[in-house]
Amino acid sequence: MPWLLKAHDGLSLLAFRIACLALLVLMGAYLVEVVARYGFSSPTRWSSDLVQYMLCVSMSLALPLVTRDGGHVAITSFIEKLSAPGQAAVARGIQALGAVALGFAAWVFAGVALDQARQGIETVAAFAIPKWWLTALVVMGLGSAALHLLRQAVGLDAAQAGHEMDV
Repeated sequence: MPWLLKAHDGLSLLAFRIACLALLVLMGAYLVEVVARYGFSSPTRWSSDLVQYMLCVSMSLALPLVTRDGGHVAITSFIEKLSAPGQAAVARGIQALGAVALGFAAWVFAGVALDQARQGIETVAAFAIPKWWLTALVVMGLGSAALHLLRQAVGLDAAQAGHEMDV
């Protein structure tokens, strides 16, 4: 089992690094568009589409590692008033509910991706791509984040897997 946990952590780290590259591509495309539009009065046809695609890639692929490391915004004023065992119990409950919610969302999106692939639906853009490519990335991000929350809820988090954040 430890090798499976390390593999999941490794895939999450790889996905995060790809998300960072997608963010760089997004920023580069946006910069090219601004220079082309306002510097040369010649806007590009492709940059808007690329920015939108890379935003989806970066958000979807960053989600698992951010979830694993607890990087989300949290309002903890109520939980902090509880005793240590109470805090642990509430945290485990929230992690379990989050895992169920993200798992359900991943399952729904997986069905949507399959329908999109079967029907050959493409994005509405100057440079269209199969829509299921983006939806599949969302499924991967949601599903992997759900697994991280489930691991945390049952006590198999990254620290117990022997993996530390090394981004």
